[in-house]
This record gives sequence, C-alpha cells and structure tokens, in this order.
Amino acid sequence: MKKVGRYTSALALLLTGALILLDRMMETEYLHLAIGWWPVVLVAFGAELLAFNFLRREKRGRLKLDFGGMLLTVSILWGLSFFTPDSPSVSSSAASYRVAGGISTVALSEQTDSLVIDNPAGSVVVKPGPVDKIQIDASLWAETPTASHDFKIISKEKDGTITVTTRGGLSGLSNKSKPLIRLLVTVPEQHKLDMQLKLKSGDVEASRLPIRKQLMVETSNGKVTVSDIGANVLVRTTDAQVQADHIQGDTGMHVSGGSIRLSEAGGKVNIVASDSPITVSGSTVRGDWNVDSKQGDITVEVPAQGDFRIDGSSPKGRVTAGMPMNVTANAATGTVGSGAHLIRLHAANGNISINEAQSTGQGGGVGK
Repeated sequence: MKKVGRYTSALALLLTGALILLDRMMETEYLHLAIGWWPVVLVAFGAELLAFNFLRREKRGRLKLDFGGMLLTVSILWGLSFFTPDSPSVSSSAASYRVAGGISTVALSEQTDSLVIDNPAGSVVVKPGPVDKIQIDASLWAETPTASHDFKIISKEKDGTITVTTRGGLSGLSNKSKPLIRLLVTVPEQHKLDMQLKLKSGDVEASRLPIRKQLMVETSNGKVTVSDIGANVLVRTTDAQVQADHIQGDTGMHVSGGSIRLSEAGGKVNIVASDSPITVSGSTVRGDWNVDSKQGDITVEVPAQGDFRIDGSSPKGRVTAGMPMNVTANAATGTVGSGAHLIRLHAANGNISINEAQSTGQGGGVGK
C-alpha cells in the first residue's frame, strides 16, 4: 500500500531545514521570504496524489494518504509563518535600546568616483563635512536590552566604487523583529561622488551632498528627505514618504504607495506613481515635467511667468485650475511665454489641481 504525501512532506522539510541553515551561515532571510508561500505545499500534496493515480491507474492496490506526515508538515510550516522575522520598520519608536558601534573611516583614492551604501535593516543619514575620508558612525537600536548586538560594517572598493554594507542584527525563528542599524555617514565636501543609497525598509536623509552626476535612493516603508542637491536625483520607493527640495539637476521618481512632494526642481521632472498623492511646485520651470499617477491626486504650482505649456488630463477625475487656461471637466491646457517646456499631467483615477506659485515677477498668466 502506497502512502501518498510522504515525498512532498520530505521535500518540504528538507528545503525548510536547508533555508534555516543558509540563513544562519549567510545572515540572509530566505526562509522569511519563502515561508509566506507555505500553502503551495497543499497544492503539491494534490499534485502528488494525481501523479500516483495516473501512474497506477492499471495496477491493483489501494492508495492511502499519509495524513500524519501531511498534518505535521503543514503544522510546522504554518507555525513558522508566525515566528519568522517581519521586515524591520526603521521609523518605529519602539527600538529604544542603543548600542554604539563607533566611528569607522574609509579612505578614498584618486580613482574613487562612486559610493554605494547598502543598509538592509536600518536608516541612513548622509551629510558633507570637512573630512578627507568617509566617516561612518554606526549604532544599533533594539527593542530589548537582551537582543543580539553583533553587527559589522563591511567596505570595499572596486573599479572606483566604494561599497559599504551592514551585516548583523537578530537572527533565528523566535524573534519578531530585528534591531535597526542606523548610519550617519559624513563624506568629504570637496570630493564629488555618485551615490547610491540602498535600503530595504528605512529612512533616508541626504542634503547638500557633493554629487558628481547622480544620487540614487532605493527604500520602502520609510521616509526619504533629499534637499539642495546640485545634480540628478533618482528615487525608487515602495510605500514611502518622499520629500525633495531644490534639486538643480533632473529629478526622477518611481513610487508605489506613500506620498510625493517635490519643490524647486531645476531640471527635467519625471514622476511615475501607482498609488500616491503628488505635489510639485516651483517658482521656475527649467525642463519638461512629466507627472503620471494611476490612483492618487496631482497638485502642481507653476509660476505666472516662464516658457512652458500645460497639458493635463484626468479621464476618471476632475481637473481644476486657479489661473486662466482652457479647462474642461477632465482636461486643462495652456501656454506661458514661448511654451518651450512641456508640463504633462496625467491622473488615471485621481484629480488634478493646477495653481499659481508665488513669484516675484510682474504680469503673467497662462494663455488660453
């Protein structure tokens, strides 16, 4: 008599054990990522039953389900789903126990032109300073004083790029959250670098940085604050609050959830959001603006004088304007000056509001 379900149970337990060992040795979270799919095991049980029925359709003998093994496997996987660590939330005020990691330095060579900071379980603040090396002030914040305080900072340089990576925090199945590794990074104010800040779920603050060509920020479930950047800025987030001010270069944002506020952009603007309210304002328009939202509302404030044209549309929402222009229920168009730059606004399922920004210029008005 064949007991169906044994092969699936054995394979599921084997993979679970392998992921636990891998997470322990490599400080990864593969079990956390995989365990959310535990119901797939039920599908595998069904597939195994169908396979046995097909292979033994001309043979005698009864098939019997291995209820004991199946129940044990499902119970283990279902239970693990409650004890694997959640994604850390850097903004949580519950992490109140601080462990200082000290200040480490990273030297720059003449070929160094790029800096990557990868902090998957924490936040990053980057600022310029009168230093000749990159200074990293690291600290770990935990919810309990008995949490593991073992963490480290790894840095390496290759082909002109310095990569700073954090490792550590809680590990194991009994912990619901990890400590947060917070980095305060000071970069030489006279050495321009391209920078990439990579976080899983944390806050980012970056201002007045000596960026060579581009600053890139990637995070989720946190807050991004970028200001006074004299180069291009690219932000990619999931469910984060994004605030950007005084960006002299081009600004690109790809956001899902959260909110977006951009003011005083000095170049082109390209914002694509799936479910985020967007506010863009500026006393000048010096490049094309493209603002596209699938679900959220769009609010823009533009100057009374300049050289731009507006093309706004909202198929399922309303379009309103606080300045003279051609406005219908679902669209608005108008031109200021020569109309050299295009401001394209599209809200698929939201409203659009167009208003006049504060300006010291005389006259103006959007031409119909």
